Amino acid sequence: MHKKLHALLTLFALLFLLSGASAQYTTPGNNQSLTLQELVTLSGGVVTEIDGDFFINSTLTIAATDTLKVMEAQTIRTAATVRIEIMGKFISDPTEGRVVFTAQDTTSS
Repeated sequence: MHKKLHALLTLFALLFLLSGASAQYTTPGNNQSLTLQELVTLSGGVVTEIDGDFFINSTLTIAATDTLKVMEAQTIRTAATVRIEIMGKFISDPTEGRVVFTAQDTTSS
């Protein structure tokens, strides 16, 4: 009995850990205009900010009726194999500087 319970708990723990590895975020799809800072709050860790740089850690989808606005110079770093899917609108128009998309890890090709 104890071995079966232990095996079952181990299986649940493994499934929980694996599900976190494939986390993704899709915006609500209710005509929202969102900034990167708002995505940090809403996305449950898919978008994070460290020292002014924004990190996309898993697939991010902007829903068909939503808009992502980047109106200030920003650096946006994406993890390996991560997709940013813009089904809605993406508006980027900083008055100074530029928006840069780059890899989180720039040490490998």
